[in-house]
Amino acid sequence: MNLKSKHILIIGSGSVALRKLKGLIYKAKQIIVITKSQDENFKDFVINNQSNIDNRLKILEESFEIDKHKEYILDSNLLFICTDNTTLNAEIELYAKNNKIWNLRCDDARNSDFINPITIQSKELLISISSSGISPAYSKHIKAEIEKLIQNIDTDKLKIIEQARKIIKN
Repeated sequence: MNLKSKHILIIGSGSVALRKLKGLIYKAKQIIVITKSQDENFKDFVINNQSNIDNRLKILEESFEIDKHKEYILDSNLLFICTDNTTLNAEIELYAKNNKIWNLRCDDARNSDFINPITIQSKELLISISSSGISPAYSKHIKAEIEKLIQNIDTDKLKIIEQARKIIKN
């Protein structure tokens, strides 16, 4: 999915929210995070990357309430629900679905509108890994194993293949 023109809302700022932010920050047009308090790792990431983030990231440090923050949901193209409150997550998910906003509920990905797989990028090569929400930890383990396997792969061959493909298509 091309996110260059997309507005993303992340609700929460724990380790899952941080993983989502790290994967999205350089791809989306704008990301808004609403969280009652920022976890230390989250804060550190934002501080250490502030100069690279530009104006793409806005953080509202306050408790999320649907009535108070519904405009943020309605203005987003994608919603990541990353709180540790399952009741609140269910309420946000229902509101998003009723308003046709694609959402990923990080505590229950099976009922989400999309998945956000772990990715490995090595030059032009992009590999995605997902356990379909069953075990993110296992997906992370598989990622580490694949990274070991591909560290010596010659991705420059893809440039030659790309040129050959263009010639064949013409």
